[in-house]
Amino acid sequence: MDGTLFAAENTAGLGVVIRDEHGQPPWGWLKLNSNGSAINNTGKAGGGGLFHDHEGNWVKGYVRGIGHTNSFMAELWALRDRLNIAREMGVSNLIIELGALSIVLLMNNEAENIMMEPLLFDCRSLSKQIPNKRVLHVYREAN
Repeated sequence: MDGTLFAAENTAGLGVVIRDEHGQPPWGWLKLNSNGSAINNTGKAGGGGLFHDHEGNWVKGYVRGIGHTNSFMAELWALRDRLNIAREMGVSNLIIELGALSIVLLMNNEAENIMMEPLLFDCRSLSKQIPNKRVLHVYREAN
């Protein structure tokens, strides 16, 4: 099922609460935690994550097979997917927590990276459509 994005919303009010050691986002904001990974250097890869609100309630989650790539590219594809979802949801206040410090650094400055440029450009363009956002690093264990 590579390339198919599966998303689910908590429309039933299931009361799923996400425990977050780093604190919940401020009122009116959503927090996005997600991850991309690959088996070995260029093995089968995928990404997934979830959005939760200021009370820790699960809002929406997603998962997608990416194909074969490395972990860095899987993280970048996962970021692109989640930014698309945030845009479709009309999110205007978003905290994005990533375990990949290298991607956090790329997203928080305008440095070019010719190897990642088309995908990085997409991520930056989608990010600019969210008026208030923070892209933060968290250790993988907390993500």
